[in-house]
Amino acid sequence: MPFSGLIAKDGSFKNSLFKDKDPSTIPQGYCVIKQQYFSITHSDLEIKDGAIGMEGAGVIESVPNESERGFEKGDKVCYYIKKPMTSYENVIVHESALIKVPQGVELDVAAQARKILTAHYLLYKILTLKKGTWIIVTGAGGSMGTILTAWANYAGLNIIAIISDDDKKQYVLQNGAKVAINYKKQNVEEEVMRATNSVGAFAVYDVIGKDFYPTAMKSLSYFGHYILIGKGLSGLPVINFAAMQEKSSTVCYPNIEHYKNLAFENLVGGAEFLEFVLQTRFTPTIQKFTISNFSQATQSLLDRTRTGLIACSFR
Repeated sequence: MPFSGLIAKDGSFKNSLFKDKDPSTIPQGYCVIKQQYFSITHSDLEIKDGAIGMEGAGVIESVPNESERGFEKGDKVCYYIKKPMTSYENVIVHESALIKVPQGVELDVAAQARKILTAHYLLYKILTLKKGTWIIVTGAGGSMGTILTAWANYAGLNIIAIISDDDKKQYVLQNGAKVAINYKKQNVEEEVMRATNSVGAFAVYDVIGKDFYPTAMKSLSYFGHYILIGKGLSGLPVINFAAMQEKSSTVCYPNIEHYKNLAFENLVGGAEFLEFVLQTRFTPTIQKFTISNFSQATQSLLDRTRTGLIACSFR
């Protein structure tokens, strides 16, 4: 059986190892996976050559050697890895990176593993958030925002969704947001203070970056937190310490790789999200593209008017 490549335990990738070779040569701890879906993020658009995609989901075709975690042929799994490779149809992944997908969870949802794990560390690792806490989620109608908003609502938080298009308002409200604000048309600070009884939001989870940072800082409560997700769609903000002192606020720029290196957290985060999906029957809007139409998928990713997630398939 030909393989497209191998994802090593440390996340590194070798594109020719085991290709067209006997599966019995695969080392202990690796599973052969037939991919069904992979998802893409803005970081994939920076890749010039080779494979893309760092999050995927599929079915285990074989476990050449005994699995320490009990994986078997036929198990549905998802994963996020450091190196882009999930756009290969056949991959070999170390079991330490795998999250078992239970019955009742669709693989196009599970294929958003990077966003799932990001949402977990944002909600449960970076801060301790009590039920009823007000938070702001920018890009709430997009891929990351969809998952973060729905999961935060399930956790009992009050979400203020920041959107760029009025057409997304109904979507984010149905997804769990208490308030939706079009930052291109409305005064965000005024609307946030109105919603929070002039207290402000305890945390801002921001994918916009530089263009939204000043507004975010004004919308925080005292001792509030600004958390930048990714590289910021408008670039990295210029940190203003004087603005931080005005409300004794903090700024955080977490790296998912540090979280991902905590294997136990990785497993817990994935399992807790999939349990949330089962409990709530979470069915987000997902735009699906075949790999032959990948250029359309990237255009959709760049389209600021779209809502929901993106999943690419091999059929």
